[in-house]
Formats: sequence, structure tokens, C-alpha cells
Amino acid sequence: MQKANKKSDVRAKSAYKKYLEDIGFCNVHITANPADITAEKQGKIYYFEIKMTKQTNSYFGAATMTEWKEAIRNPDTFKFVIAKTDENEEDFEFIEFTPNEFLKYSTIPPFKVYFNIDLNDNKKVSKRNKALQATKEILEEFISFFETSKGK
Repeated sequence: MQKANKKSDVRAKSAYKKYLEDIGFCNVHITANPADITAEKQGKIYYFEIKMTKQTNSYFGAATMTEWKEAIRNPDTFKFVIAKTDENEEDFEFIEFTPNEFLKYSTIPPFKVYFNIDLNDNKKVSKRNKALQATKEILEEFISFFETSKGK
């Protein structure tokens, strides 16, 4: 028997999909890209990125650069949605943020560089689809960019 993923946001996405349908959106689909949910209203396509939490006072989470890219490109039709719920995930409270509103709560930490090594063969494991292969030149560029941006 497979254990339930305690961090899964599947129920939150389903509940928000129903909420959107109830308030007049059509063609509501749970997607993976460019956001968790896409929907239409009055001929426009809207994007909703769901962030689920069971926290009651504060919530620390992350949004990917892919999500932010879409948010910045579609500021009038993109929403970050916090889905607050209890332990049973019975009811959800949805708090919506435009990209500009969400920026106020967002910070960018120093970039991380991930590695993936097969410890049995000391071989590189294939990289993730959307990841860049690290090179000295890319790392130098990121370091320079981050240091310059911190000074602003």
C-alpha cells in the first residue's frame, strides 16, 4: 500500500478548480505548466499557481522561476493562490495575490547549485529537464549578478 504524500496539493487544486467553476470560469483545467490551473473567462486565459498550507499563523514556501516568468509575463491574468486548510483537508480558504502583491512577500536567496552523483559508480546522474548544466562561466555570471543585485 502506497503512503499518502502529506505535502500533496491535489485536493487544494481540485477544490480551487471547483471554486473557479462556481464563480463563472470555464474550461478550467488542472495543469502542470505554466501554472497549476488554467481557466477562461470573457475570452481571456487565466493562470493560477496554488500553494497549499496547513499553517495557521505564517507560511514559508517557494515559487519557481518558471512560475515567476509566467506571472511577470501575464500580470493581469496570473494569480498566486494560498490554499489554507486543516489537517483533514476538508475545507479550504483561498487567498489570492497578483504578481505585484506577491512580490512584497518574496525574497531571492543566494542561488543553489545541485549535484547528483551515483555513489556506486562515481558517475554523473542525468540532469533534471529544466536545469542548466553547471559550468565555471555560468557560475561566475550568477555570482556576479547576485552580488551586483544585492548592492541595489
